Amino acid sequence: MERLCRKFRALFICSVVIFTLFVLLQRSWRTTSRIKTAAEIEKVVSDLHVDNRQKAKDRVFDVRKMCDKICDRTMQTCFSTDITIFVYKNAEPKHMLFEQTFGKWKSKEEGFSSKRKQCPINEIDSSFETLTKQPKCAIVGNSGILLKSKCGNEINKHNYVMRANMAETEGFSDDVGNKTTLMMINVEMTTKIFNDTIFPDNSTVYESIMDNLRSLNDSILWFAKGLPHGSPFSKQLHDIAGYVKKKNLNTRFAFSYKTAGGLAKKRWKMEAYPSSGLIMLMAAETFCEEITLYGFYPYEKNPQGAPVLHHYYDPRLVNFSTPVHNFDNEHKFLQSLHKKGTIRLVIDPCES
Repeated sequence: MERLCRKFRALFICSVVIFTLFVLLQRSWRTTSRIKTAAEIEKVVSDLHVDNRQKAKDRVFDVRKMCDKICDRTMQTCFSTDITIFVYKNAEPKHMLFEQTFGKWKSKEEGFSSKRKQCPINEIDSSFETLTKQPKCAIVGNSGILLKSKCGNEINKHNYVMRANMAETEGFSDDVGNKTTLMMINVEMTTKIFNDTIFPDNSTVYESIMDNLRSLNDSILWFAKGLPHGSPFSKQLHDIAGYVKKKNLNTRFAFSYKTAGGLAKKRWKMEAYPSSGLIMLMAAETFCEEITLYGFYPYEKNPQGAPVLHHYYDPRLVNFSTPVHNFDNEHKFLQSLHKKGTIRLVIDPCES
């Protein structure tokens, strides 16, 4: 009997071992199968998108290796390739990629086999145009120094008016004017416009943004940051352009080939990152013969000692210090340019 029990125990142990090995082998097979399946799925997805990826690859080339300068169609106004502002010409939003990718370069027999000093924008990509030479440009900052300045009429008389970050003009036109040719927007403002229009959760904020967009009648909305392939801001700008089109708003869109802030920092030899004002100034000097700056005053009190709002459209007095910009150094720099006659810096009220 004892011998029989030992045989049963041995048989039971063998059964357990065999079952355990079977389970382990089965799990291993399933894991291998899953890996293989995942790889196959990835390949299928890859195959589905290979044509699109190839098309994108075909569109990418480094413009800087082909052209020293990019010019308008008439070849009258030319820009350093890095600082060129690419403006979409009546393009459908679905065709606005907002990327540093352009139509495939012309063939060698058309004369593009080697680097050229000047290239017309329409021969690089017919979807774009550039800015053109302007006699008089106004760059309007957002300082509260503009309140009660009565500079609105003088600002509106300029051929070209540049503003930043959706600064409001309605209700302030006597002091800041209501003409806008180019509106520069930074990363924060782009995200704000995207959130407040595409995914609004506050009707008052939504209407405020919409009023600002409506005021940009036939103006250019310029994103002043380089947009490499895959940038998240490309998607935001694409959706904003689609929404503007849907609402029948007459606004054009533009972006920079390289991040304008870095270029401005190098151009003006600044230690701190330049503000939107200096970025606009750097752009303006490439196509404006005369430049006048309004609303550039970073201090909490005016020369007479009266309080000054940080932004003329914001009734809250805020701390002017920031770890990003050095407004004091920038203002002194602008004053030096004013004394040299390079620009005109307006701080005092204008003649009515």
